[in-house]
Amino acid sequence: MWIYFLILFFITISGIAVETFFSDRKNSQTFYLLFWGILLTLFASFRYAIGYDYFSYQRIFYKVCNLSFMEILRTYPTEFLFYFLNKLVFLLGGNYTIFLLFITTFIHVVTLWFIRKYSKIPWMSLFLYICFQFFAHNMNLLRQSIAAVFFLCAFPYLKQKKFLPYLIFILVGALFHNSILLMIPLYFFFHLRLKKKMAAILLFLFLGLYLWIDPIFILGTKLLSLPYMNYQSSIFWQPNSVLYLIFPTAYFLFVCFYARGLLKQDKANLLYISSAFYTFYINLFITKHFILERFCIYPFLLSMIVIPEIVSLPKQQNKRIIFQTKRIKIALVLILGIAYFLFASTQKYHGVYPYHHLLERAASSPSKN
Repeated sequence: MWIYFLILFFITISGIAVETFFSDRKNSQTFYLLFWGILLTLFASFRYAIGYDYFSYQRIFYKVCNLSFMEILRTYPTEFLFYFLNKLVFLLGGNYTIFLLFITTFIHVVTLWFIRKYSKIPWMSLFLYICFQFFAHNMNLLRQSIAAVFFLCAFPYLKQKKFLPYLIFILVGALFHNSILLMIPLYFFFHLRLKKKMAAILLFLFLGLYLWIDPIFILGTKLLSLPYMNYQSSIFWQPNSVLYLIFPTAYFLFVCFYARGLLKQDKANLLYISSAFYTFYINLFITKHFILERFCIYPFLLSMIVIPEIVSLPKQQNKRIIFQTKRIKIALVLILGIAYFLFASTQKYHGVYPYHHLLERAASSPSKN
């Protein structure tokens, strides 16, 4: 575990140093993100036997290598782009490790572009990327992590309220993991400014959805031919502990606390407040079925830019509002981030902790005389 703490420590220290001493240099943040992007990519790509799905994806890779593209399409008709990608890497001479390197590079290129373009404090976004388990998520759930990257690609059009290009990115992402399809109806809710009557109606509908999730979910998976019904007999269909709701609730309340400042800064920031609410609300459903955790990753990704946006808010002339200074907010974010990281790592989040790498496998292999 020490390696993760070293990474977090140096990301924070070097990020603060760049922001403090090199803020006047045009490309300092770009070089900072590029440096850490390369290190994190190598760190994630040369992992070994970590993540619950590590060997499952390895078996898929070597299975797909023996299939033609038409056979892949017949075997995986709804999410075929991921399997095409396996085949393509193999045809180019790559093995499973090279495949992981390719996937991780793609994920980090898009993620760091997203941070550089939209984050007010890039080092903090990178810190949150690890603490909030997006980095760990990418080392286990490969297909969904690629889909999540397509949501980041769609974000500019979500922000600009351009539905058609947003839809195109979401549909392409669905060819890797169809859980991203949830982001199509959510598009119409992200910018929704609620009046009291509409808020009451939606609250009633959300409560009904929570209470009747089982028949609704089963009907939806049948109509859309989604594979999630296969999980009903597995551990993933069991309810998760309410402990997992503590952090999404804290995140949502944190954003609500600064909601007025966010809207005063830019009314378009309603999108950020909505994303925090849907992160909390979707997480609520894991108290019904753990597998529904898959759907919360998409709105939660925006926390990487929402929290730096809050930290960067100017101080308001209201003495009753606490935690206004930037230093206090930074300290609060660091404490909450580390607290969540410690909780997730002690729970062995998706089997990613502790870290193991390929050199350990080589060292543990019996020598040949």
